[in-house]
Amino acid sequence: MNKRFVGVLLFATIVATVASLLLYRLLINRPQPARAAMATTQIVLASRDIDVGTVLKEEDVKLSDWPGAVPVGASIKTQDVVGRGITTAIYAREPVIESRLAARGAVAALRP
Repeated sequence: MNKRFVGVLLFATIVATVASLLLYRLLINRPQPARAAMATTQIVLASRDIDVGTVLKEEDVKLSDWPGAVPVGASIKTQDVVGRGITTAIYAREPVIESRLAARGAVAALRP
């Protein structure tokens, strides 16, 4: 190989290495941006698996923080769902939504 070509190649390698190290040190010492706290809302969740036809009691549901958007039809008060029947199975830690509950007063029709 030509001595001149080897010299240019060596110079380019040294410049690239120094530039990479400087960039690495610059990025590693940069402070991390603070993450925005995700907004939470308290909604009613099932505290255990609940079968179809079950009448909700106070111990079947609990208020818990829900990150992000609230599901459509979710209740924010336990009093709104206690005493109502379940028309679709609800699993533990799942939101209790209006479409899975029987209408008020329709509980007697759900009992086996």
